[in-house]
Amino acid sequence: MSLTKTSLFNVTKTQYQYKLKAYIGLFGALAAVQAMAVLFSLGGLDSAGMGTSNIFFSIKMFSNEIIVWFTFFWAFVVSVILTTNGYRDGDAVFVSNRLSSNLANGAFFFTCCLAGGLSAVLGGVVLRLAVFFSTGGAGIVSQNFFLTPADLAAGVAVTALYLLLFSAAGYLCGILAQISKAFVVILPSLFFGLLILAGRDDRIREELSQVIYFVAQESSLILLALKIILTAAVLFGTALLISNRAEVRK
Repeated sequence: MSLTKTSLFNVTKTQYQYKLKAYIGLFGALAAVQAMAVLFSLGGLDSAGMGTSNIFFSIKMFSNEIIVWFTFFWAFVVSVILTTNGYRDGDAVFVSNRLSSNLANGAFFFTCCLAGGLSAVLGGVVLRLAVFFSTGGAGIVSQNFFLTPADLAAGVAVTALYLLLFSAAGYLCGILAQISKAFVVILPSLFFGLLILAGRDDRIREELSQVIYFVAQESSLILLALKIILTAAVLFGTALLISNRAEVRK
């Protein structure tokens, strides 16, 4: 019998601190993924050229979209990984339950979202610097090239919010896959099936577009934050309720 009084907050905090130390390699993977994305982005997203017999000029467009999408993929994969048996068994060394484990995972991938959002935006800055010094700056259109601190902060916030959404979706998918291996086949089939149907059926494509536009086309940062946080809370809450059916080591 233990004389030490525990609480959900203290147990969750301990598990969260453990995960930050034990899973530090996941942040190393983030750095590697984003470095790869920067290299891919150096070739530009699109290019065009025109001219006459005497004059010819070409335009090449650069963006950090590849960096951001690679970061989204990383966040989704990390959230799924946290639900696998190898990672969940680490929680068994604590006096804990499934609720504290899920809350610690939520705190961990929230930290991942902040780190991913900041590093993705800074990766865009690195891309801008690389383009600037490689071209000498003479051929760069200055509009939207130089960012203000406010633009950087907004970029970090928006990227982190979308990462939170991808993380919550990945965590729910991972929990479903742990409950039944059938979901390993069902979920990808459902995803690609919807893409195929959307390409063939205008009505389905319109309905899917409305779901995407619910967050993708929001111009207000406050409303965007509310929409994403509420959606992520529903996804994470659903994952928590489903996972409560299993024991900590199951």
